[in-house]
Parts: sequence; C-alpha cells; structure tokens
Amino acid sequence: MAHPHPDPPGSRSALLICGGFLGLCVLAGGGTRQGLPVEAVLQLLALPLIVLAGARLSVRPMSRPQGLVVGWMLLVLAWNLAQWLPLPVSIWSAFGGRAELVAELRSAGVGIGWHALSLDPDATLRATLALLPPMAVGLLSLSLPRRQQVRLLQLILVLALASAVLGLAQLAGGPDSPLRWHAITNADSAVGPFANRNHLATLLVLSLPLAAAQMINAGRASWPGNSAPDAPQHSPSASSPACCCCWHWRWCARARALCWPDWPHSRPPRCCGVAMKTATSARVAA
Repeated sequence: MAHPHPDPPGSRSALLICGGFLGLCVLAGGGTRQGLPVEAVLQLLALPLIVLAGARLSVRPMSRPQGLVVGWMLLVLAWNLAQWLPLPVSIWSAFGGRAELVAELRSAGVGIGWHALSLDPDATLRATLALLPPMAVGLLSLSLPRRQQVRLLQLILVLALASAVLGLAQLAGGPDSPLRWHAITNADSAVGPFANRNHLATLLVLSLPLAAAQMINAGRASWPGNSAPDAPQHSPSASSPACCCCWHWRWCARARALCWPDWPHSRPPRCCGVAMKTATSARVAA
C-alpha cells in the first residue's frame, strides 16, 4: 500500500490560517457597501496573509495557471488604484462623461484642478480595500498543495450549509429575530450571516458545483469498474482521450436519465439542459 506524500512544511499551518480567515470573513464580513469597522479589521488582517502567501509562492516556481491568477489579481488591483490617483484636468476631463461635469462645475463657480479618474474616489478606495480579503484567501490557497485546496473547498460547503441553517432559523424567528445581527437587512427573508439575501443566495449557488463534485468524488469508488485509490493501475489507457470521452458520455447519460426519464418519447423539460451542463462541469471539476 502506497503512503501519501507528506505535505510541504508549513502547509498545514497555512491551511488553518486561510480557513480561519475565510470563516471569519463569512461570519463578520456582512457584505455591506457603506463600510463597517469590522470590515476594516478584516482588511487589515488580510495584509499579513498576503505577505505570507507571497513568501510561500516565492520559494517555488509557479505554474502557468497560478501565474495567470496572480497576474489577474495584480491587474485588477492596479486598475482600481489608477482610478484613485489624482490626474491633471487636461487628462481626466478627456474621458467620457467628464465634459458635462466640467461644464457644470464651471457654471457653479467651482474651481477645477487635479481630480481622480473616478467620479467618487472615496468609493473607489473602499472598493480597492475590499479586494484585500479575497486576494489574501486566493493567494494563500494557491500556495497550498492540491489535497489541502480540496479541504478548503470543503470548508466552503460547510460554511454554506451553516449559513442556510442560520437562514432557516432567522425565518422561524421572524423579522425581529436576534439572529439577524445587521441593522439594515432584509427582515422578511433568510440572509444568514450577511446583510442582504442576495449575498446568501450567491454563496449557496457557488456551493452547488462544489457539492456536486464532492458527491462524485465520494461515490467514485463505489462505481462498477473502479479500483481502490491505492491499487495499481494496469491499464495504460486510463487517461486516454477515448476513456475521457467514455466517462463524459456515461455522466451525461446519468444526468439525462435523472431529469428526462421518458426519453425519447417526450420533449425535454427546461431544467434538462441546465442539469446536464451542471453535472458535466461538476464531473470535470472532480
């Protein structure tokens, strides 16, 4: 029996830090737009995590997908900062919609000088700072081995399930339930740990493919023809394109049998295509 490869040094501590910070963001982040003190605390806590993630990523070569993710994060951050920096009037007034603003300011007798590209620099700064927690979790997860990345995805499922249970308890308690810890919220809906019901819905929706992939991985060993994870693989074509196509076809057939049982003697229901696409994407993710 083959023993699993040991995790790199410090990866378990990084997993605990990343998972704890992710849970803290879900419970205390709230998803508000006005900016609360607790959100400022989370943004400050994200700074040392970003430094830790950068130190872990710098000691080993990054793969191309990892480099693309890091480059995309830096590009988004640079774009937000570029809109916040002050520019001379000859530059920022040349962008679309600024000419009308300049004319109104001059008609009101307001002096026109250096101004940021953003029409609301304070809101742009808050949006930039709000990127720090997801960047910290994303960069730190890139430094983890694959097995611990799966553990992090499983933590998201646990947080989504706990949020759904909390939402049911909020509905049972009514609009004045003490489980609603935001002053401005949807008092007649389930919001979970958030201030807005749409944020809870977003968390539940993004957990659906993760839950499907987790169920596929859990039931993979029980499917006919599958061997144990540590058993030797005698077939050299286990990862061939033909085998992948076969597995793709089998999973589509399972999804079709589930949502369209009387095929081909009736028209498919509306949910059939969505269910087959979700099942196929979950199979690929697994």
